[in-house]
Order: sequence, then C-alpha cells, then structure tokens
Amino acid sequence: MLSALPKNTIGIIERREDLERVGEDAFWKTLDEAKWSWLRDAIAPLLKYLPVEDPDAMLFEKDVTDAAIALLANDESRLESAQAAIVEQVSRLPLSIAVVAKARELIEQVTGGAFWAKPTDDNLNELTERLAPLMQHKQRFALPIRELNLTDAVVRQGTRHFRTGTPGPSAYSAIVKW
Repeated sequence: MLSALPKNTIGIIERREDLERVGEDAFWKTLDEAKWSWLRDAIAPLLKYLPVEDPDAMLFEKDVTDAAIALLANDESRLESAQAAIVEQVSRLPLSIAVVAKARELIEQVTGGAFWAKPTDDNLNELTERLAPLMQHKQRFALPIRELNLTDAVVRQGTRHFRTGTPGPSAYSAIVKW
C-alpha cells in the first residue's frame, strides 16, 4: 500500500526517510507500543495521499470491515448497521450485467438474509473479494420526477411590430409572472 503513494507529493517527499524505515523488514520484526504510536502519528497521515481508483469499492470494503470489527467485538447494533449498509449497496448491483450475474447466488444470499444468519470472518472476506470489484457497476439513485403545480399569470400582452421595411407577421409578446 505504501508503494502506491505518489513519489512527487510534498508530504511524501518530507517523510521519505520514514517510509524507507518502514520498508525495511527489520522494522516489522518487533512491533511494540512505541512503534505503533509512531506509525499512527507519522505514517498513517500519509495515506491521505493515496489515489482513490474506485471509491464505490472502497466504501463497500469499509462497510464490510465495519461488519468484521463488529463481529469480532460482538457488537450487535454495529453489526446490524453495517449489514444494512452492505445490503443496500449489494441490492443496487444490476443482475443484467454478465459480470455481476456470475455472483447472483452470493448477491441473493446477502440481500435475502441467509448470509447474515451466521456471518463469519471468512464469509466477510469472500464478500469483499467477490463483490467489491463489482461495485463500479452499482446503479446510482435516480431522483424521481417532481410534479409542480404552478400557475402562469399573464401580466401584459400585446403585439410587437418590427421596423424592418417589409411587412410581416407580428410577434406576440407576453410577460409571465411566476
């Protein structure tokens, strides 16, 4: 992930030595609380420079990660919230697209509730692996057509004569009050 950071961004250039330190295998051999703190303070802020290639997939992965964390923490309310977000996104996948139709069985399990009867970490990982790449096909919300019942009021009407030399049809002009 760190290798995907853009090399020419000023924030990355300023922290190049820190990134090189993290890139060494020796750094990861012993992780203590001080290193975790340093990673949170020095390296984690650099992740904001990562380019987002597929925001829909990233949002889906975040929701599945929230569900996994809630599952591990035995937090039912948080799991239900993550489940609702996941089901909403999965239900917007159009089965008319061949690539999406290949995952029909999993999509129906997730939206039908069978998947959520006994979710496991492995099931959630499979969900991310199989459905996150399909989120680029997710249908956007279409705003419904709103009917407005507006009345038109003509304030002034008349005819307009053009000053051209040739006689021709007059233009009808009306000013409409909204």
